[in-house]
Amino acid sequence: MVELSDEQVEELRFRQRLERSHQASVAVAAYLQSQGWLTEIPPIRIRPSFDQRQFFRDKGDVFIWHEGDPQKLKVEVKWRNLAFTCAEDFPFHSINIDRVSKPNLASLYVSTNRDLTHALIVHLASRANWRVEMGTDPTRQYTPYEIYRCSKNDAEFVALLPSTIIAVPDPPRPKPPDLQEWVARYGGYWKIPWPEWDEAISQWREAMRQLI
Repeated sequence: MVELSDEQVEELRFRQRLERSHQASVAVAAYLQSQGWLTEIPPIRIRPSFDQRQFFRDKGDVFIWHEGDPQKLKVEVKWRNLAFTCAEDFPFHSINIDRVSKPNLASLYVSTNRDLTHALIVHLASRANWRVEMGTDPTRQYTPYEIYRCSKNDAEFVALLPSTIIAVPDPPRPKPPDLQEWVARYGGYWKIPWPEWDEAISQWREAMRQLI
């Protein structure tokens, strides 16, 4: 069995995320077309390697505009490994929107459910209700960063078009820390460095949060 480097593992995960994101973008673009928008999905640009990631920045998942108005609005789309149809069954109280450090915010932030049957939409017009919180990114060594979040009640929940449903496989889930493995590693329960255990649990929880 060939053991992959951290960079190779991240590259595989990136390509999985990219494929899911593209499928979600197709579904969202079809919905927005049904609402009277003209839409454009930029072609997928796959970076040759992890080292060249800085040259392949995301500039938007979908662009929308109205006929006669040349200004194109950016739409960010995220596929989420969740089952939801409305605010009542959405499993979290708040929604991650975007990094505070991004220079240009999107006009719409859309998150689809697992089966691409429903989506939530956060409009830029609701920005006054957003708040800034701290998050960490498992793809960047858990570096802390500021992120916009809002209440799920500030989002619009919509049904996507049935004809756009695409089967999306569940991604592999991060493995949680194994207490028995740590006991064996350190030679006893009381010898475990509990601050390190707490940090490992925290990182696993954040990885799960990023996955969904």
